[in-house]
Amino acid sequence: MKSDLTARVIVTLILLASYLLFKASVLHIPILFYDDGEMIYHALAISKGHIPYIDTHTHHFLGYTIPTIIFGSIFGYSTDLLRHMGTVFQVCSGLGLFILLDRHLSRGWALFAALLYISAREPWVNGFPLQYELNLIIIIIFILLDSGQKRDLLLATLLSGLAFTFDQRALALATLPLVGMVTSARDKRAFLQFGAAWAIFPLLALSYLWLNGALVAWWEQTFIFPAKHRVGSLSLWESLIQGLTLHRYLFTQTPWLAALAFVGFSVLISHPLKNTFSVPLRRALLVAPLILFAMAAVGGRDYDYYTITWLPYLAILAGIFFKYAVQSSAIIQGASALIVVCGLMEPFYHGVNLIRTGYFDKYQSDGSVEVAAFLKKEMSQDDSLFIWGYRLDLYVRLGRTSPFPDSTLLFINPDWVIEGPLRWRHIAPKFEYEFIERMISAPPSFLIKFTRAPNLPRGSPANSFVEKSLLERYKKVFEIEREDYLGGKPRFEVYRLIK
Repeated sequence: MKSDLTARVIVTLILLASYLLFKASVLHIPILFYDDGEMIYHALAISKGHIPYIDTHTHHFLGYTIPTIIFGSIFGYSTDLLRHMGTVFQVCSGLGLFILLDRHLSRGWALFAALLYISAREPWVNGFPLQYELNLIIIIIFILLDSGQKRDLLLATLLSGLAFTFDQRALALATLPLVGMVTSARDKRAFLQFGAAWAIFPLLALSYLWLNGALVAWWEQTFIFPAKHRVGSLSLWESLIQGLTLHRYLFTQTPWLAALAFVGFSVLISHPLKNTFSVPLRRALLVAPLILFAMAAVGGRDYDYYTITWLPYLAILAGIFFKYAVQSSAIIQGASALIVVCGLMEPFYHGVNLIRTGYFDKYQSDGSVEVAAFLKKEMSQDDSLFIWGYRLDLYVRLGRTSPFPDSTLLFINPDWVIEGPLRWRHIAPKFEYEFIERMISAPPSFLIKFTRAPNLPRGSPANSFVEKSLLERYKKVFEIEREDYLGGKPRFEVYRLIK
């Protein structure tokens, strides 16, 4: 037991040092990923007493804000909050993989698999997407399934229900413990217990929404909007093709890990592995590709981070291959060792090189720091601020929230990747009408117009109304344009309401 604890402490330190190495070159950059700003903003708004879906519109389930709120109460709400969360979640995820694989492999190979996970796509991972939160839950579910005990299967089921409150797509994760339940117990009572365990967190979330009068708004924003407007111009066939092609990122961004996982899956389906994993875990590993594919494919966009939930599974499959390789010929052992070295050398080399060359040192601010400093001087406590553009991190910098619930703009001004004559199908008319009415009756004291070349907004009726309002009712008082670390050119224009 003592040796297990010592090994886990050492592995934790190795994983922590590795992760910090990957992030060291970008610690000074104000915001790495605009979605980070949205994640922190929703947690900040809830902490200030705002009601989700009433005071802040979003098409996401907001269970994922629970960890952010917890971390925010410890570290405070700032644009660095998700950096702290990312460190904790990724190190814990890597440690979880080590604990799982340490049961079946030598510790060296288990550590290699954990390092392959934590180094995947590094040092080029921008921000901390929600999918990394789900990864930790997925890994714990796999650990619990490996025990094969009914109590642990119920705990895994409970966690799959929690994951569903984080993201609609995580509904598919309920299949993992369900497969384990089918293999271990066939009586009706076991399935009733499964359903009850899964439903605990979703029912708590629904109760919170019902008590706060947000149940209908939640349904409209998280089910009706994604199903009708989020994919408004995409046919079912186009959505399927996009979901398939989306998975190219597994091979273009994590080629070494994908190669090991491919061979590992071949071993999984061709060898019984009866002495390696419990029956519930083996069955779950066999169905996991369908689940993970569905979770990534139904997102409605071609974003690489949708495939992040595959990474724990790929690392486990790599571990399965290591188990097979050490029992094989010297040639196979050597080839596997070479792939591991290549897979780990690349991210570590780039991480060290970015620090050594100071490649990102010149990108101290993209303009957001200066805008926040200006507004802190100019705004009174009674002034309101609205940002026309996807930069919710500015609200976080100022410790303020939007006077309108349309802070993400997605319902009224589709993201720039949507183009063509069918762009209007992605706009929710009800929300558009309500936004324009708010702008007319209670215009904000300050309005920031944010654009970023070359991804300039493609327009919408709401955008046209804002442009008209800026000309007729506002005066420009500050503007700044800088180059960001990705080569884009963010531009902030600050306007004050003419009284």
